[in-house]
Amino acid sequence: MRREKGFTLIELMVTMSILSIVIAAIYGTFRGGVDAQQREKTHLLQTGRIVLEELSKDIRSAFIAPANKSLKFEGSKDRLSFVSTSCLSNNKIEPKRYDLCKIEYYITIDRRQKTEDRGQRTDTLCLMKREGETSYELTPLVKEIEFRYNNGHSWEGSWDSNKSLPSAVEITLTLEDSGLLETFSTVVDMP
Repeated sequence: MRREKGFTLIELMVTMSILSIVIAAIYGTFRGGVDAQQREKTHLLQTGRIVLEELSKDIRSAFIAPANKSLKFEGSKDRLSFVSTSCLSNNKIEPKRYDLCKIEYYITIDRRQKTEDRGQRTDTLCLMKREGETSYELTPLVKEIEFRYNNGHSWEGSWDSNKSLPSAVEITLTLEDSGLLETFSTVVDMP
């Protein structure tokens, strides 16, 4: 009997089964990576939204008193300091208390030990909020923050409240997480 060149049906079915398993494994790995990246991006977007919301809420409640020089609104490109009516109770057990409080937003270098491939220490930037004497980190994901102040006619890079509050404050916040970079911006109209 003469053997024809070609594959038998069983050989084709075994090959198709093996190929299906390999394709399913590759797809699962690829899909897992895409899902992880999507979760990181979602986390970054949520963090940006929450930070801008907190900044906006505090800035809207800022006020000055020309007769009292300690109640002032001062800002530069990367730092903002003002007096506000702020919630002093941050936990859910105590009732909320409101009082005058000096609030300051600034970026600092976080010098905690971070290890990379070579075990080197790296410094990261953190957006900090200081309420009165208490400082805490809003996010360690900050790459850059920029404030601009509207005088009613144009935007300025700094503000000193000798006479009034700015009519608006523009906040541009850039966050970075796992190589993803996202920039957020908002304008806070002052009352």
